[in-house]
Amino acid sequence: MRLAAFIAVAAMCVSAGACDSATGPEASAFPSLPGISDAVIPDSLRPAYQDDAVRLALRFLEDTHSPARTSVEPPAALVRTLRDALSHVYLFEHAARDTVIEVLRIHTFPNPPVHELIVGVDTTHAWVSEWRAGHRLTGQPSVDALLQQYQLSLRDYYPWSFGHAVVLRAAEPLNMTALARRFVGIPGVRYAEPNGYMVDGNDIRARVQGSGWRLDYSLGAGDCPAGCTMRITWSFLVDHAGTVSYLGRSGS
Repeated sequence: MRLAAFIAVAAMCVSAGACDSATGPEASAFPSLPGISDAVIPDSLRPAYQDDAVRLALRFLEDTHSPARTSVEPPAALVRTLRDALSHVYLFEHAARDTVIEVLRIHTFPNPPVHELIVGVDTTHAWVSEWRAGHRLTGQPSVDALLQQYQLSLRDYYPWSFGHAVVLRAAEPLNMTALARRFVGIPGVRYAEPNGYMVDGNDIRARVQGSGWRLDYSLGAGDCPAGCTMRITWSFLVDHAGTVSYLGRSGS
């Protein structure tokens, strides 16, 4: 493809959001586990478990430098297998499981953010007045297309002295870093970035080990605003057959 044609196609992708399906990791690059019905997780916990699975998927894509890390919606197969891994641990009958799930209620630390985006705006552009008035849709085609495609709501408008900004919220967990890039370059948008946290705390980490997923549930303590200086970790291995093994506890 000639350079001019490539640039034209890329411009169409950015403006229309049509090229969101970045190539995901091959299925062989991560373990596939026996599926578990979502019903095994109580209704009250399902949104948190979905957030956990998406966040773990985004971290995996970043760690493996997968092309899919530029996609707003992470590969469904990867999210599904990580959700299954979490569900297998949830069903595991062991005292360590009771500690991390029932007593400490450990979930992934909200980094990367998967629900909120902060967008700085230039108030000299007429469409920004719609957001300032509390209206979700603005009349700016590129902005409204993104709001509708990813079901974003207007959570807050901040008339800060150093520049106005809005917080947009997605009902379903998404790759906010990738979504922020879709807003950059739209006339009237000064910047866009995930709306997240700069501290530390309890967390779940996932990595491939053998033919399964290793899940490390950790309790953070100490100076967590600067990065937890103490951490206790409980580790579990979920193999390709869905069998869970407790690997032990480590840390201070």
